[in-house]
Amino acid sequence: MKTIMSLIACLFFLISIGKSQESKYSFKEKYEVSVPSKLTVSTHVGAIDVIPSESNEIEVLYIAKKNNKIISINKDDIQKEGILLKVKQDKNSLNIFVKYPDNYFNLNFSNQIHVSFEIHVPKETACDLITDEGNISMQGLISNQECTTDDGIIKISEVTGNITIKDSDSNINLYKIIGSVSVNASDAIVHAEEIEGSVYISASDESMYLKNINGQVQCKAIEGNIELINVNGEITAKTSEGDILFTNLSGSLNAHSMVGNVIGNVLELKKPVTIEAGAGDIDISFTNKIGLDLNIKGIRNNTPMKNFRGSSNKYFMRGEVNGGGIDVNLLSIDGKIKINCK
Repeated sequence: MKTIMSLIACLFFLISIGKSQESKYSFKEKYEVSVPSKLTVSTHVGAIDVIPSESNEIEVLYIAKKNNKIISINKDDIQKEGILLKVKQDKNSLNIFVKYPDNYFNLNFSNQIHVSFEIHVPKETACDLITDEGNISMQGLISNQECTTDDGIIKISEVTGNITIKDSDSNINLYKIIGSVSVNASDAIVHAEEIEGSVYISASDESMYLKNINGQVQCKAIEGNIELINVNGEITAKTSEGDILFTNLSGSLNAHSMVGNVIGNVLELKKPVTIEAGAGDIDISFTNKIGLDLNIKGIRNNTPMKNFRGSSNKYFMRGEVNGGGIDVNLLSIDGKIKINCK
């Protein structure tokens, strides 16, 4: 009896192991490449996840899903479904191309197969990743990277190299990048943190959040707030409808908001500050003793200012603070201006 019970327990144990070790992919292939290597992936539907490795191989885990479940299928079976899966390998490059039939997504969802990828690459790999509807993620690479998606989240972290992103409708998260960053997006929330290099972000809607950036920064939005924390460099921030908020800024600032407030503090200035607000307030403080040449136009809060020499009234202020120095130009058309200088 004990023997039978032991066999049954062993059987259940093996079944549970089988379930716990259920494959995370449909099939996989390895491609040997020389380093530095180039990876190109283009697909219509499906996620792309790129992970660094220490080998000179690119290992591709093909993840085919039906009804959101990974299915057991091979490359030939995918082709039989009418899905073109083309792989081209060169000495130092790998190109994966997936194309679905024109009417494929008009079919019943239960009959659709979506192919995603988990790809292990040498860390010195440059990627060009394109997916219309799917997330893109990568980390730990040392090379320039390009990503394009219409409707998916992009996550890039711990990359040394220049980043280029084109995105229509998703969230973009960038963390610990050494190199320049260029983002063109339509409707995306952009979060960039710990960037050593220039940052260019252009978006139609949604907000931008930048923290711990060291380099030239250009942010342009049609609708959405722009928030800058611990940014050091030549900074341009423009939004048609939204607030521009900055904390512990160093370098220079050129800020424009048509409908929204511009609020923040400056630690150190190397070049002029120019702030214009249409229907919004300006509230700026210089938290270290900085020599300034002030040129302020707009309804001003008449807070007394130490070490000021010049002329001022409720609607303008022109003169020097702390003996003069760097130009500060503030203009508010339909809002109030508050300035605080130590």
